[in-house]
Amino acid sequence: MEELRKQFAEKAKALDRFVKDACENARDHTNFGLTLEDVQNYKETLESTESQVLASVEEQKQGVDELDSELKGLGSVNNRYTHLTVQSIANRIDTLKELLQQRVQAYETELNRQEEMEAVRKQFASDAEEFVSYITQQREIIGAVDGDPEEQQSKVNELYNEEEGASKLQSIKELDENMRNMGIVSNSHTNLSLRNLEARWNSFKAFVQHALEDIDNAIVLKQNQEAAIAEMQEQQKLEDMKINYAKKCTVLNEWLQNADEVLNDPIHTNSIEGVTKYQEEFDQVESEFGDKTQAKDELVAYNDELVAAGINENPLAELTVDELNSQWETVTNTIATRKQNLSDETARQNANEELRVNFANKAQEVADYIASTLEKAQSCEGEVQEQLDTLNNLNIDLSGLEEVSSLNDQLKEAGVRDNKHTNLTFEGLSTRAKSLKTTVDDLRKNLESELMSKQHGQVPAEQLAEIKECFNQFDKNQNGFLVNHELKACLSALDEVVSDEQLEDILKQYGDDNNNITLQGFTDFMVNRLEDTHDQSQILDSFKILCDGRDYITEGELQPGFGSEPETLAYLLANMPKKVVDDVEGYDYVAYVESMFSR
Repeated sequence: MEELRKQFAEKAKALDRFVKDACENARDHTNFGLTLEDVQNYKETLESTESQVLASVEEQKQGVDELDSELKGLGSVNNRYTHLTVQSIANRIDTLKELLQQRVQAYETELNRQEEMEAVRKQFASDAEEFVSYITQQREIIGAVDGDPEEQQSKVNELYNEEEGASKLQSIKELDENMRNMGIVSNSHTNLSLRNLEARWNSFKAFVQHALEDIDNAIVLKQNQEAAIAEMQEQQKLEDMKINYAKKCTVLNEWLQNADEVLNDPIHTNSIEGVTKYQEEFDQVESEFGDKTQAKDELVAYNDELVAAGINENPLAELTVDELNSQWETVTNTIATRKQNLSDETARQNANEELRVNFANKAQEVADYIASTLEKAQSCEGEVQEQLDTLNNLNIDLSGLEEVSSLNDQLKEAGVRDNKHTNLTFEGLSTRAKSLKTTVDDLRKNLESELMSKQHGQVPAEQLAEIKECFNQFDKNQNGFLVNHELKACLSALDEVVSDEQLEDILKQYGDDNNNITLQGFTDFMVNRLEDTHDQSQILDSFKILCDGRDYITEGELQPGFGSEPETLAYLLANMPKKVVDDVEGYDYVAYVESMFSR
């Protein structure tokens, strides 16, 4: 029953640790992915992980339940090896299931959010392209107006509907505000931004205004037409320069954002492969940094041209030159920090991998030793004594298990939860070691029993079994022998009261070199003792001789028979029931003998 309690405690603790780790993992709602595609692809991983966890939990729980049922069937209700119960484990499993369900709900929420964000991006891209097309078409139509200046003025005023364009742009602004509120900072479906669209709209309005002004100027002063055209061309050139700057700035800003995500992405991994992935992403950024730096410097020089042309602000650009230089300096410093962090993480993972390999090798060595030793124990041949000698000479050495335990502790301290190099575990090896010891002990006990049966064939098997049971009952630490006080207690339980001198004589005759008595020696002693014991009628006849046939005996009549054995005499006087006949105080030896043989 004690072994069952230990097994229950071990399995219950293992299941409890597994469920705790699973609960901790289930609470993580942050690793579904950063894009809609990532989140969609994660669903299979989510379902597979949940299925595997629940299957493992159910399998382990079944083992715990079986042990619990067996213990209860034996009447065991308490277990000093653990405070865990089937109910407490079931409660924790229920918590795990709730956390897994919450994680699924969190995943669905994130999926819905990503889908909603993707829909908003597409809507913005579609509306933006439609707005640009609208502006382009209106610009083309208005730009195609011809005829006399008065006719052109009438046609432009008829075609130009600022309210309509402003309404379209307002809808786009609302979409843009919605995107910002949702945390959307980029849009892979379009390169157009609200600033760009506002600039285009402002440019279009300016174009219309310029067109009208040009027409007015043409009407008022035709001779200024060439100057006005030249001015418009210059304005267009500057506008194109601003647009060109804004486009190049957008490209660099997108690269900066991507680099920032890569360089500041927290390093969460438990494998060399995981670090390699982070390293490859970093190497990509670092390899592009030189070319991007050159592009940044060229853009700064291009901005100097705009300033020289009198353009100090560019609403089309996502970043000013100062902002661009500041962010570039930040990325430059972050690259150096990231490189060092990745180097440190690589060293840590290499050290963990070495621990895994060392654990796997040592665990396999111990497993092979246990297997080979068990095979030797189970394949003993020869006579019974020869087999017993072989078992006693095995000298089982499980010191390697301590090294496995140390490596296991190091792996736990390093946070390593898996080992692709082996399926062996410290707990599993410990169980095998216990099984080996149990098997060898059982084989030894069976051989000893068989040897006793052969050596004492004249003694009934039931009586030999009783002798062995009595020996085992007082062999408290199960070391295969009884020491002085254990032997005395054993004999006392058998109503054999012996003095210390008699005990020493027994140990000298039947004990080993260490003054202890083994099962074999104890069996020899008891068999010889039984052979020397008189039957009930012989003992009664002996007492009758001493007391002239009376049914009681006095102390004086006992003296001649037991004077040479004072301790035995004292024992008889202390244990025989007293009997007074005709004022003579004596002892009822008949009742004493009957009581002795009725035990």
